[in-house]
Amino acid sequence: MSQDAEMSEVKDPKETKAEENEKKNKGVLNEGLESLTKDAKMQEDFSKDVEKLLAEVTPQMKEAGRRDEILERLMALEKKARTGFDGVSVSKLCCAILTMYWEAGQDCQKIHEMLVILYKRRAQLKRPMIDMVQMCMDWVSKVSEKKKKMEFLDGLCEVTDGKIFVEIERARLTRIKADILEKDGDQQAAADRMQEVQGETVAAMDKREKADFSREQMRLVRAR
Repeated sequence: MSQDAEMSEVKDPKETKAEENEKKNKGVLNEGLESLTKDAKMQEDFSKDVEKLLAEVTPQMKEAGRRDEILERLMALEKKARTGFDGVSVSKLCCAILTMYWEAGQDCQKIHEMLVILYKRRAQLKRPMIDMVQMCMDWVSKVSEKKKKMEFLDGLCEVTDGKIFVEIERARLTRIKADILEKDGDQQAAADRMQEVQGETVAAMDKREKADFSREQMRLVRAR
């Protein structure tokens, strides 16, 4: 072999490194595409199953003797929808479970119990967790008994603690608690509750709510 041929077979180290990086990047891209394809295949649609089940059990929810059976059926389908990553269907089922107990005499204790269970379900999806809390927040104002309302608020704050995707909802719940405490004459406790809300959470609110929330925090501190 001639010297020129031998020289042509020796690659520039920079070119070799570039080729290796290119192959590596292609490999990562291919793995990413494969992962996306796999995830897409894992998505399942349980909407028809949910509609059918809810149409069947909703009229029966007012019958106290049927609730355990209904709960079992709703939870079974919720598991299938959750493992199939169908967040919309899971949300409908979870909200239906809570609604069943709300309509059964505003059973806030049972609602809190089911919230904890549903939140702790393995690999629970964010969509139903957000929807459940927002639905319960609408109910808070409808609870007339003060002790019951405070217990309901405490339960909602408990399940939302440490959940970044419902931090604003938790801040709003805290403000409701602070309002009740102030009306009871306990400005110290009201101010303390409002100061528990982190600045990062307030900063995530829209401009109007952020300004209003900050003013309320300062007002309560001055009052204290």
